[in-house]
Order: sequence, then C-alpha cells, then structure tokens
Amino acid sequence: MHGSRYFLHDAAQTHVRLAQGHCIDVFDADGITSASTGRESDLEVVLAQLAEIVSASFGVSQSAEKSHGIRDRILNVDGLAIWHGGGQLHGFASMKAFPELRTCYLHGVSVRNESKGIGGSLHLARAVIALMPDAAYFAFTTQNPVMYCLMTKVARRTFPNPDRPTVPARFSDLGRQLIKGRRGTFDVETFVNRELYTQCLYPTLPRSRSHIANDWFDDSLDVKSGRTTDGFLFIGEL
Repeated sequence: MHGSRYFLHDAAQTHVRLAQGHCIDVFDADGITSASTGRESDLEVVLAQLAEIVSASFGVSQSAEKSHGIRDRILNVDGLAIWHGGGQLHGFASMKAFPELRTCYLHGVSVRNESKGIGGSLHLARAVIALMPDAAYFAFTTQNPVMYCLMTKVARRTFPNPDRPTVPARFSDLGRQLIKGRRGTFDVETFVNRELYTQCLYPTLPRSRSHIANDWFDDSLDVKSGRTTDGFLFIGEL
C-alpha cells in the first residue's frame, strides 16, 4: 500500500480529508491521464486492489472480462475519487461528464464490504460531482435499492421514486440520451430498462434500510428469487 498511497497523492488534484486519518483523493481527466502514464507498478497495485473490492462488493468472482470492465470504469472516465486510509484502499467512484446535458453520470462506484455503512459512498459521490460544478443533474443506472437511497441523499429531488414512479415528461429526452446505446428496452415513463444487463449483477440483490424502496425495486424490476436483469435509470436534481 505504501507505493500505491504515494501514487495516489502524487497524481490527485484535490484531497477530501475524512475522520481517523482517512482521505479521498480526487482526480480530474488530466489527473487520470497523468496517473495512467506514471509508474506502471503503482497503477497496477491500485487497479488490482480496486478490482478485489468490486468483486467482493458485488459477490462475484473476477475474470479477464470483468477486470477489463473495472479498468474501464477507473481509467476511461472524466473524474475519479479513491478512498483510502489505515494502510488500505476502501473504495472508489468514477464519473463521465455530459456538459451538453448538464449531467454528471456516475460510471462506477464500489466500497469494501468491511467499510460500508459509514457514509463512504456518499463522500465518494459528492467528490466526483464536485468535479463538475455546473452540473444540474446526477444520474446512474442500477439494480440496487441502496444506490437509490444514496441518490436521495445527494440530490434535492430524485426521479423516479416510490411516491412518483412516473417520471415527469420534462426528463424524457434527458433519459433517452443518457440510456442511448445501452441494451434492453427503456420505458420513458418509469425509467425502467428491461433486460438492461445480460445477467443479474449480484448473486442476490442487496437490501436497503428502506422497506419501501426494497419493495418498489422488487415490483418494478420483476425480481424473482432475489435476481433480475432489469434496471432503473435515476436522475437527481442537484
């Protein structure tokens, strides 16, 4: 971790200090490019540790294909935040910027299982949003009700939501543009995308602390035995 910690601090643009000596290092696109062309050994240490966190968080085994996808979510992005402390990495979030849509799109996020439940994901999300100060919207796709609950803490208003499952028409075009190119069938009224994923992202979908959110996900995404290939697109007003 000593080498990777040096790498993180050397390449990051800003640092968000957390409790107990923990820190989130934040990289813009230039910083990511600089990091990816830096010391290869440091980069590979970081990527390998984050890949382990993702695999454990989602409850899936690593493969060459999944490792490539993780690299894409860390390196081929417009912004990246990495949480570390106590001699180890705890998680990351990455984003893609759509300035023409005034949208910060969460491209990836994962937190070490042992580090969940203390607000790390919220700090990571806020860190990548801060890289796009002109953003009016925060968006992502997910099968996970915990992610919906995260959105409600980040955004002033979230669409869709259990109280308003039909998305206002003013978001229709934005939704279509954000989901463009993804697989499956997108419902512009509910923002549910059928067959968004080739397989369920989790062995069993996580449960949030909100029974209302959990039940809404189960019903909307046609969850059977804790699994589905459907997903939501969420848009939050910042």
